[in-house]
Order: sequence, then structure tokens, then C-alpha cells
Amino acid sequence: YGSAPKVLDFTSRLDAQLRAVPGVRAVGMSNMMVGGREMMTGVSLAIDGLSSPVPDRSFATYLRATPDYFEALGIRLVAGRPFLASDTPDAPKVAIVSEAVARFYGLEPAALLGRTYIVTLGQKPHPAQIVGVVRDVSFRGPESGAGKQLYVPFAQAPSYSNLYVAVKTAGDPRTLVAPARSAVSAVDDSLPPYNVRTFDEI
Repeated sequence: YGSAPKVLDFTSRLDAQLRAVPGVRAVGMSNMMVGGREMMTGVSLAIDGLSSPVPDRSFATYLRATPDYFEALGIRLVAGRPFLASDTPDAPKVAIVSEAVARFYGLEPAALLGRTYIVTLGQKPHPAQIVGVVRDVSFRGPESGAGKQLYVPFAQAPSYSNLYVAVKTAGDPRTLVAPARSAVSAVDDSLPPYNVRTFDEI
């Protein structure tokens, strides 16, 4: 897709199709997935009013996530709020960080709420207000440890590369693989889903 509106239209329609599948409890999308082990995008860690205790470790993994991404993967919110449907491209820019960011600065998670996180992509700074803190995640596998993570709403920073979809089910997730594939085809039959796995398999 050649524009952000087209990407967001696709993800919105796919979200609706998957939610309509019986047995689906939550649907989350991101440019990365737990256990993916691919190269991750890192951004400099710059929070207004805070100085880095270890400058050469001032970076975080940069992820885009839809509102129910955390629920779909069981990533618990420890302070603040999750992303909302109202966090649209035209709304004030917001972000969610992992607990590791709070530990890095020696703060309680709630102390980060309301602070401005400045992401520099290319030559342009992108300030966003921290509205939530979630549990740490070891994205590249258990041996990688939990690094610092910065999440932004997918709607405010659409991904033009990989799209990972997490589907939380009420029963055996393997029974929903075929219906999930059909849901994708119903939105765009030129995009075949690949690397479909259960979380236990990952």
C-alpha cells in the first residue's frame, strides 16, 4: 500500500474480519512479534526532564501497536492507560513504555506518566506524551533478556513493512488458523498469511 490511509484502512478491515470469527477474544497488530527474532528498530531514549544514567545505553526498541495488542499477547499494563481507538493520526501523539525504561531512570512506572518522550526518526524529532507503562517483554526469545521498549499507536505511525497479527482465542487456537486465513483473504486475497504459529509453538 502506497499511503498511510490505505495501510490503516487495511488493518481496520482486517481487525473487524478477525473479530467476527467465533472464538476470537482479542486482535492485536504490530510491526514486530514476540519470538520473531528479526532485527529490531532502535531509537534514542530521550525523556523530557530526565538525564540518562548510562548515555551509551540510551536506546529502546521501537514498536507500533494497535489498541488491543497488549491484551492479545497478555502484556499487562502496570500504570496509566492502553492505546485507544481515539489515538488517531490527528490526535495528540502518545506512547507507552516498558517497565525497563522506568528502572533505567530509577523511577516508579507511574512517575513516567505525562512526560514527553522524544523519538528522532531520520532528522525529525517526534515528541509524544507517555500515557502508559507495560510489563517487559523478551522479544527475541528468553535468552535475550527484557530490553527497553517504546510503543506508539499503529494509527499514528503505520508500518509499511511487516505486519504481525496476534489473535487471542477462547479455545484451541489451532482451530482458528483456517478461519483467520480466510479473514485475511476476505480483505485482500493478494496477501497470503505466512509463519502462522501458536504462542506455545513460538
